Amino acid sequence: SLVEKNFKVLVLEQKKQTGGKACSGLVSQDISKYIPVKGLVESELDSCILYSPEGKNIKLDIKQKTFALDRDKLDKFLVDRLKSQVKFGVKVDSVEVGDNVKVKTNQGEFTSRFLVGCDGANSVVRNSFDQKPMDTVVGLMVMAEEKDLSNSFEVWFDSDLVKDGFLWKIPRGRRVEYGVLGTGIKFDLLEDFFKIGKKKCVCERRAAPIPT
Repeated sequence: SLVEKNFKVLVLEQKKQTGGKACSGLVSQDISKYIPVKGLVESELDSCILYSPEGKNIKLDIKQKTFALDRDKLDKFLVDRLKSQVKFGVKVDSVEVGDNVKVKTNQGEFTSRFLVGCDGANSVVRNSFDQKPMDTVVGLMVMAEEKDLSNSFEVWFDSDLVKDGFLWKIPRGRRVEYGVLGTGIKFDLLEDFFKIGKKKCVCERRAAPIPT
């Protein structure tokens, strides 16, 4: 939206290419007001099933449909819109704020009137202002290439398994996302809970720290 308002925008990205982010990409269908979603939506979900530690469950209808986006395709779409305004392989070392913002990187120094710090759990921008997150949890995901056309995503709460988080399952049509969020968790917990090892399909692991 900044680009459309005639701002001169530059994105500094540490990775060398898009994709690979551990993000479910569950969003309101309102996103279609801002970007064309054709080709980005893997499934449309209209309900959520919540499970208690005792195995009881309740199904909640969602008045406004939720889109499960292909996050890799979304990132590529956004980068394609910016074209030459994205620099890959740029590691930000420090930020200085004066009359303007100076960003020092492994590829030189950049100056701007405004700075948006979208640099993740170990944010250099946040650390430059001495702002620390209260805590950091871990998000783990497994994408399994198995068909699931259901329109409900599912969430499990059980403090004996995850003391401060939850597990989830998101159907995406041609694949299914299994995930868990919490502190001190490992892929073994996720894969044992959903019996992923017994599935005869291709699976991809992704992980990310999440500041709270």
